Amino acid sequence: MTLNTTEFFEGSHTSGHLVPRMLGFLHEEDRLFFSRFVNVKGIGPRKALKALAEPVRRIASWIEAGDSKALARLPGIGKRTADLIIASLKGKMNDLALPGESEVKGTVELTQAQCDAREILVAWGDPRGDADRWLQRSAQLYPETQSADEWVRLAYRVKSGVER
Repeated sequence: MTLNTTEFFEGSHTSGHLVPRMLGFLHEEDRLFFSRFVNVKGIGPRKALKALAEPVRRIASWIEAGDSKALARLPGIGKRTADLIIASLKGKMNDLALPGESEVKGTVELTQAQCDAREILVAWGDPRGDADRWLQRSAQLYPETQSADEWVRLAYRVKSGVER
């Protein structure tokens, strides 16, 4: 397993009191999203971390779709900031957005076995958004999977970073 890191300095540039901080991400696309997201005016590392309450691929899809209402629901992001994010990043997140995602009431289209697996994961205490992301990644890696039990096992493999 590889930990993808990024470093930033926290503090006041004018006083010269800067503290180095390092953040780690399980997936390279999460680190890449974060580095683009913090470049939006008014969004620093702390605000960006707070806003990452949904999978980054879903947030990237909202940015590309220009869905300011969905972005405004993220912690610390209001209507004005959501519009600023879209203005700054639209067209720059295609590589991170979910491929062919069809949003229907905030859910990703899944097979019946994947839906059953998601319900099991949610019943075991995992957030629905995370379960969707793990199942989506599992589908990319193991498209031949059939049963809900296998999907649950593979989702937890993705969650733990053991993808192959």
